[in-house]
Amino acid sequence: MRNPPRAVIARCFVFLLVLSVVIGSSCTPRQQQTTLCIWQTAVDPKAVAVLKEIGAEFERTHPGVRVEIESVAWGDLSSKLTAAVGAGNPPDIAHLEPFMFSSMQSKNLLEPLDDVISSLNPDDIYPAVKDLQLFEGHRYGIAHAFGITYFGYRKDIADRRGLKVPQTWAEYEGFIKSMGAGRQEW
Repeated sequence: MRNPPRAVIARCFVFLLVLSVVIGSSCTPRQQQTTLCIWQTAVDPKAVAVLKEIGAEFERTHPGVRVEIESVAWGDLSSKLTAAVGAGNPPDIAHLEPFMFSSMQSKNLLEPLDDVISSLNPDDIYPAVKDLQLFEGHRYGIAHAFGITYFGYRKDIADRRGLKVPQTWAEYEGFIKSMGAGRQEW
């Protein structure tokens, strides 16, 4: 049975936090506090609140670690990340678009996450999601969401032309051709 998306995202987030702290720090409560900087792209206040709760829980269970979660809009992420890498101050964990992954991986800026991803229940992860960041036998990340493209149409025009909502790709192609004919009426 698949876990709810929020539970899977939370588990992935916690695993990534653990991995980053284990790799990047040998912090103990007596040592100076370590800050884990995370850039994520959720801007919805409810999603941000959940992520901050996860970060606070991680801090409670890992004394000496402070979690900084910054929301960066998708439209700003590439330029901001490029600037941060150039300044030598990138985040420890960040959301990436596939094109960003390719660029950063080719510059050896990413650490493989094979052990983290293999520790997740493989039945909870579709292969297309698990393998999206697979390169030369190593996984450098895992998708937390897949987007879909939304298509809209003018219902009034479709109704005038007697068109039904398409159910197959072939029907969709015919629908689009019929909707595009006679655009002057729009």
